[in-house]
Amino acid sequence: MTGTWIRLAHVALSSAATSIDSGTFTANENLKVIVHTTGTDTETQLQFNGDSGSNYASRRSVDGGSDSPFHSQTQTKLNATGDGLNTFLKLRIKNIADKEKLIISEMVAVDATGSSNAPRRSESASKWANTSAQITSIQVINHYGGGATFAAGSYITVLGASGNVSTDEKQTLADATKDVTMVASTSDITDLAWTTVGSSTSDTFYILKDTSNDLIDIKNAGNSGAYGSASIGYATLSEALATTYWRIRYKLKFNTISNETTGGKSFHTNFFIVDDPANAESGSQSSSGFGVKFIADSGGGGAKRTYYYSVTNGTYSSSTDMNYAPSNGAEMYFEYVYSSGTCTLNLYSDDTYETRLGSSTQNATKTGTFSGLKYPQIVLRQDTGGDGVMEIDMSKLEIINRESTAPPAGTRYEETDTRKIYRARDATWTGFSSGTSGSGSDWTEVAFDSSTAANNATASGNVVSRSSGSDWTSYIRSSTHYLDPSTGGGEVYFTVSDNSHVSMGLEKSPYNSVPADVYQSRDYSFHTTSATNNMYESTSSYDGTDWNNATNEWRITMDSAGLIKYYYRVNSSGSWNLERTSTVTASGKYYVSVSPHSNASCTCFIKSSSQTLWAERGTT
Repeated sequence: MTGTWIRLAHVALSSAATSIDSGTFTANENLKVIVHTTGTDTETQLQFNGDSGSNYASRRSVDGGSDSPFHSQTQTKLNATGDGLNTFLKLRIKNIADKEKLIISEMVAVDATGSSNAPRRSESASKWANTSAQITSIQVINHYGGGATFAAGSYITVLGASGNVSTDEKQTLADATKDVTMVASTSDITDLAWTTVGSSTSDTFYILKDTSNDLIDIKNAGNSGAYGSASIGYATLSEALATTYWRIRYKLKFNTISNETTGGKSFHTNFFIVDDPANAESGSQSSSGFGVKFIADSGGGGAKRTYYYSVTNGTYSSSTDMNYAPSNGAEMYFEYVYSSGTCTLNLYSDDTYETRLGSSTQNATKTGTFSGLKYPQIVLRQDTGGDGVMEIDMSKLEIINRESTAPPAGTRYEETDTRKIYRARDATWTGFSSGTSGSGSDWTEVAFDSSTAANNATASGNVVSRSSGSDWTSYIRSSTHYLDPSTGGGEVYFTVSDNSHVSMGLEKSPYNSVPADVYQSRDYSFHTTSATNNMYESTSSYDGTDWNNATNEWRITMDSAGLIKYYYRVNSSGSWNLERTSTVTASGKYYVSVSPHSNASCTCFIKSSSQTLWAERGTT
């Protein structure tokens, strides 16, 4: 489903030219393109983002004829004729950054005038084999050759819409009034004022700006010196971070990381936010702030590791091991969230900040109230004679400063196409209640993400089934619905169509970790069979009440402290039986996932404080 379509670009030729360039427009997941060209000799084709390499493939039918494939082309093959006088082209494009761009097009063209000459037509399916960037410009090419031009007045129009209806059609009024300062955005890390180290990448060690790639290029090697005399690079922000709220995000890519080979040699690279950029390490130094050290010593722990610290007037707190050892080629996304004296760090593997890195540490916290944090700082530290090497790219720095909570964000929005105003209803989960589940305005149908489906699992709305097969490998996970104790928890409710085998429950990253026996992948789940009703928590199994019939119901609840309970009842009436109280405390976001063993279907509902309920103003 797409949101509201808006015009992104429109360019018309003021004089004849061999091409039309849309110019750069805002990337959108869905594009519609309209092209009208005239001229004496025209063959209208397209290129994207100025790419003239052999990266296009098309399948085209002309005048209803059979398909003709075109491989490794330098542009699309969309044309209905090679001698167009007047051509009209419509395209629809799926524009996802890490996927090949898919294009559907229709063209009508005139190559001979008068009613005795029917127009030409073509239908084509094309792709641009780029998986690293979204389309942000389109070039209309006259491929006739020989300097043939499009006439003045020929044009291109580009429309765009995201994949998020809520984002496009609603303006969140509370968000529009939040007190937020964007100190640095993801596209301008090199625009900040940086104090660098070294002068070129031929130096033994350096911290340099790479403006062409918008990153900070870092090498830590041969940077010998006494403890406390490290090399320091830093940026200067336009303002100090508040003592109430701020958030920092950035990406690191480890091109090279190798340990010291000699024992007793200290070797690490630090990334901090501090109030005194010229100082680092401990002893007589005076800086305060938060950050991480990437350590690659030979002794003292040996393996590469990532430690999180706070530092107060040069004195470091005890370290928190983030349980992640970067390797060559590793990419990491960092998120620091500071609120009134506590700074929480999480490491992620993706730029959506959803999939955590590290085997166990999540929401690692350090405390400290520092009023002058203004300097993102990079520190290179290596003992004399060390031979370890770290080569790191830092990019996508985003810093948000001072976010207020009045009015509360996300509590009111205006639907911009109807001008209706909606208010958030209280969605607080108040605990387990008896009676019918899955009905009523406080329950939500679980929405599933088809891209997570494996081995014939499918979802129609909130009903999951399996199209074929019979084993424990099918799988599908919810898209946006989850339970999280930090937002008050909630509960999920399931029914199954018949006395067949289904595994259903709650799961957090890493997802589907036991794909050959998916019922062992979930953190908390019911595992129904034709005879028994087990509960699984990862690989641990716990007995439950024997199966009764297809009117059975299951619920899993989570409170704000992370306490998990399992409930079960038969015949859709009577008392709910408490099957188990888990001894494993939940923390983080748990998505709903389901695995039908064979032909059973499972219906899923959720009730959660993290799910906002909306009501039009003036209604209940």
